[in-house]
Amino acid sequence: MGRLAFAFLLPLWFLFLGPKGAAAAGPSPVLLGQGWQEAVIAVDDIERAEAFYTDVAGWEVIHRGTDDKSYASEAPAAIVVMAAPGADRGRVRLIERAVEGQRPARANAQAWDTGGIFSLMTRTGSVKSVLERAEALGYTAFNEPYPLAFGDLSLLNIVIRGPGGGNLAAYEWVSPQRDDVDADSVTAPFNSMQMVADLEGAKTFYVGGLGMEVIAEGTFVDSFDQPTNFALPVNFATKVLRDYVILKEAGADGLGGRIELMHFRGLVGRDLSKGSTPEALGLIGLRWPVANLTAWRKKVEDMGAPIFAETEEANWPPYGTVQAFTTASPEGAPITFFQLKDDNND
Repeated sequence: MGRLAFAFLLPLWFLFLGPKGAAAAGPSPVLLGQGWQEAVIAVDDIERAEAFYTDVAGWEVIHRGTDDKSYASEAPAAIVVMAAPGADRGRVRLIERAVEGQRPARANAQAWDTGGIFSLMTRTGSVKSVLERAEALGYTAFNEPYPLAFGDLSLLNIVIRGPGGGNLAAYEWVSPQRDDVDADSVTAPFNSMQMVADLEGAKTFYVGGLGMEVIAEGTFVDSFDQPTNFALPVNFATKVLRDYVILKEAGADGLGGRIELMHFRGLVGRDLSKGSTPEALGLIGLRWPVANLTAWRKKVEDMGAPIFAETEEANWPPYGTVQAFTTASPEGAPITFFQLKDDNND
């Protein structure tokens, strides 16, 4: 069993719980107060990317069309919005990019290379089945399904290198088993992982600046040499400590919209913090709905974080007209805060 240290006690299963599918309410479904609503993945072939999420993840298309001024771009872009059936959070917005010289935000990255957004985290009934479907479409994973244990909870995990370099992690509960997800799909993402060189600096940004709450923090290391989900050398599994902090929006239920920071102690990777530009491919941002955009902008300005896109009106189907601005963590993970135009809470 791996070693795990917590800042405070909580049921270990909560860290991997994630939301069940739930019917989205209303024509402009946003879930306020629960962290980020959707992830943005830029791809150069939107049809192939859509096939990955339908065939591998078992998700549905909830919107297809164009996105006005999409993600800091003045030109309308082809989009497909994907969601796990019935999910009211953890959606993925695919945006097709046709920019000369475009590269993935984390191009040719190893897991311990820092900067940007590493992965979206989901659950499934069978990681073996998920991996087989991904491989049938020509995708690969960082390693074979990886067993890990947290107390009495036994899991299998894989991290698939998805379209455009957007990694998709899937967890299978081996013991105790769960009956709310099957082998033919994965759930909506409940967490988003970021690899960081400065764990305390990143924590300060999210907790001290954005006011997020720590769900759990600690250190994990394998108790025996084995291949890991992050493709560490086998004989390093027991030597490389992995420090983590898991965060949620203050007051949220913590079942989705989370952010996880991870630091590989003793490993120095490439700094990819400048890679998540609007022209990049891959997992280039999280979109976070808020009720008071002005208040969130002040939080960002007060800590001196950059604002890459000024507040503006844009059409983001299926939500409608929004106002939004984009900032980034100290290590280049973009976050876009947005407010529906009809919500006049400023």
